[in-house]
Amino acid sequence: MRLLLDECVPRPLKNDFVGHTVFHVRDLDWSGKRNGEILDLMIQTGFQAFITVDRNLEFQQNIQTRGISVVVLMQSPTAARIFSRSFRAPWLHWRLSNPDKS
Repeated sequence: MRLLLDECVPRPLKNDFVGHTVFHVRDLDWSGKRNGEILDLMIQTGFQAFITVDRNLEFQQNIQTRGISVVVLMQSPTAARIFSRSFRAPWLHWRLSNPDKS
């Protein structure tokens, strides 16, 4: 799967998505572009998911009509501690698979 990390997501996180093709917005010189522009460019270049921390994205953009997935990383006090120690994709996968768990 082709994934794109938003510019507000730490760049080293892309190394944790083993088995996926992952780019950071900065890798593609898309820094500073508005979310709508980035989503359009993603569609044109074959990306399937956008990883961000922007909780307002769903209210700013009509995601359903674009045909891509958006994953919003949320921080709780526990998640912030895990993230600061060394955030790893298996933990992210667990959270995405178990959204009702804290």
